[in-house]
Amino acid sequence: MPTSDDNDYRQRLINFFSVLHQKLQNYREMKRHLDRFLSTDFNVFE
Repeated sequence: MPTSDDNDYRQRLINFFSVLHQKLQNYREMKRHLDRFLSTDFNVFE
């Protein structure tokens, strides 16, 4: 039977991954925007 500690742990884990997901989305969006100007992924050999 789940205890309140289990529920608290589960909720903190869900919150952690929600924040992580949002930050990753923000990073990808910003990188896509900056790549237009900085060409960070450009490789002359590809």
